[in-house]
Amino acid sequence: MTSAQQGFYFVGKNLSILLEQKFQELVGECKAVQQEVEVIMGRKLLIPLGANGCACFHFEELCDRPLGAADYFGLFKKFHTLALEGVPIFGLHNRTAAYRFVTLVDVMYENKARLLCTAEGTPFELFERIVTVSDAQQMAPRTSSRSRKSDDSNICVDNELGFAKDRTIS
Repeated sequence: MTSAQQGFYFVGKNLSILLEQKFQELVGECKAVQQEVEVIMGRKLLIPLGANGCACFHFEELCDRPLGAADYFGLFKKFHTLALEGVPIFGLHNRTAAYRFVTLVDVMYENKARLLCTAEGTPFELFERIVTVSDAQQMAPRTSSRSRKSDDSNICVDNELGFAKDRTIS
């Protein structure tokens, strides 16, 4: 468990209980229930659990769906804290979700919202496989095709995301 300026992230698998406990501490005696918030142009975003300014989602519900900054701004008009379960390690296979996660964190920062989350790695490890073109060129000479790790095929070379990840990690 790590605290980052009143936000928390729990690294590892099967940490749902820790996230749930922290969420319940913040909610207090209020009962967390399913809610809806209007986001933009009459659209609504379903909040699986929310109470006392805190919302709880699974990663896929916010970042594996076609949602964007306007949706996230709508969310943080009503909620100041987000409990997010199951943030994966990002790579080529989930690049779109990585973009959405970066956008989500940017919107949270702009709204001074707090993040509690469970993740498969530390903030640095989550984005380790996202690299800029320059990073990829520096990596190439050091590794021959025979010595590459089996997971190198999941390296995502994307300048925009490669630079944006630094904001998110900080």
